[in-house]
Amino acid sequence: MRHFWLLFLLVLAACSSESPEKYSEEDYSWQEFQARNEELSLVRPVIYRAFVPNSWTRKDFGANGSISDTKKPICEFIVADSADQVHLTIHTFPFNHSQARIPCQAQMMRWKNQFEELHPLLTHVYNETHGGFCGMKLEAQGVFQQKEQKMIAWSMELANEHERQLHLSARKIDNYKLADYTIKVVGSPHLVDKHKNEIQKFAESFELIEELHTTL
Repeated sequence: MRHFWLLFLLVLAACSSESPEKYSEEDYSWQEFQARNEELSLVRPVIYRAFVPNSWTRKDFGANGSISDTKKPICEFIVADSADQVHLTIHTFPFNHSQARIPCQAQMMRWKNQFEELHPLLTHVYNETHGGFCGMKLEAQGVFQQKEQKMIAWSMELANEHERQLHLSARKIDNYKLADYTIKVVGSPHLVDKHKNEIQKFAESFELIEELHTTL
């Protein structure tokens, strides 16, 4: 038994010494994002953050006007490689009541329908949870806007426990946190696959800056 515990401690030490920090790469940096403004206000507090490759080109929306229309993204990134590009867009969907929220399944169907031709064998849907959000991830490939394209997209809903906590809060900024979000990536299959790991890392890191302490 003594030898067992010694071996166990050695393995544990080896694992911890070889495990890198999840968000410590030198060619990445944390970036922050504003919430979507309300219809009668242009106030957009900074409430989100994500771990972003420094090589991505960022474009923010709404600096000089309203983006209360959820058809407009809050932010877009361009992942460029030679003459080709991958487009990544982030949308948020504020809500006051659960009935007004767009189900993840509906987002999955809407994205699939954007393809003129979808390859079923290259189309998959996964469940994902991170950053206090629960949702679904779509990986799909086919003819999109008359070109062979690949899409990776996340539809993420604020967890019910967090929703209840924020509804009870008296702080104005917490109203802006009552929102679901989507991340959609579209580009050539080769380029999307080439950058797939950093795209996944970005999506998994997207979160509210101020941590919610509800026990899930």
